[in-house]
Amino acid sequence: MEGTGGESLNVQTAWADDEGHTLYLSVQGYEFPGTTDSQNPDSQWLNIGVRLTAPGFDSRFAEAALTLREAASLGAWWTSLAATAPGELPDPPLTLLDFHEPLLAFGLRSVDQDAVRLAIVLPQSDDEPRIPEAWPDVLEVEADREDLAEAATAWFTALEALPPRS
Repeated sequence: MEGTGGESLNVQTAWADDEGHTLYLSVQGYEFPGTTDSQNPDSQWLNIGVRLTAPGFDSRFAEAALTLREAASLGAWWTSLAATAPGELPDPPLTLLDFHEPLLAFGLRSVDQDAVRLAIVLPQSDDEPRIPEAWPDVLEVEADREDLAEAATAWFTALEALPPRS
């Protein structure tokens, strides 16, 4: 598993609804692999691979969407949700993660005994539409707690595979 620039780290998370829509996310490396100075804000941006599947389409694209810190906070949130008691809020009590670049937002809908219900939003770019019209504005998914914990572990594995910034 390597990750510097545009190559995939072969780790992805998958989020599916009851109607056959599946969102796959993967960390594909740094947006600017040659910018290694950690004080340079450009050195922290990650390319996130997105694959959208549903009956009748399979769409893929990658976009600089999250900073390293934001990607780590997303994994930590998934870990927290997997351990949250039914009817409670995660610790810290975040119910929405909305990122600087508006590629991705995750919202907590509910927590029950075996699963966590999430709303995932992929805003459409005005200047370069990449999301098929048939894709729902809000993807509602139910994530089994164990699957959510595994997704967080896989996400952190991908982040840890990235070369450190000095």
